[in-house]
Amino acid sequence: MSFALHELGPEAVSYRHLVDEVKLQLNITHDGFDCWIYAFLEKKKYDVQRAVEKLQRRFAMGVGELATYTFTDYMSESLRSGIIQCVGEDKMCRVVFYVVTARDKPVSARREESKANFDMMVSYGVRLRAENKRCQMAMLINQEKASLWSNTDMNLPGGHCPPRLEVLPGRCGQDIRL
Repeated sequence: MSFALHELGPEAVSYRHLVDEVKLQLNITHDGFDCWIYAFLEKKKYDVQRAVEKLQRRFAMGVGELATYTFTDYMSESLRSGIIQCVGEDKMCRVVFYVVTARDKPVSARREESKANFDMMVSYGVRLRAENKRCQMAMLINQEKASLWSNTDMNLPGGHCPPRLEVLPGRCGQDIRL
């Protein structure tokens, strides 16, 4: 019996039977993902079938999409510019990203590479770790000096987040606009 759900509190423990049902359907035999699975169940209002479907989409994205990315020079340059930076962890042990919108110089021809960069960073942020079993992150978004005209091609919240958040448990955690 895993004690991981106990770390999330009594409400999470009360849904252990649903977590076990999801694990059975996905053929997961260990307890390492219990909190992560609970987050998916919570997001889907404890509907086991919908949680299973979402987890299957998450797996398909990881295998079918993330695994096929080719890291280009443009992507490397974009990361070096500091548009999105991992700055540590918050008190809830979530990975915290600092996003500086003004540093993003979107080019429509490079849209797919920019999305791939964001996908990789988010996947890193929500990875399963012992100290963050819910796999959540927080983003501090600095929009100071961001150009309305140059940043309309692909804005962070509208251009990247919604499709990617679909396969993440719960919310990203928290987005704080500075």
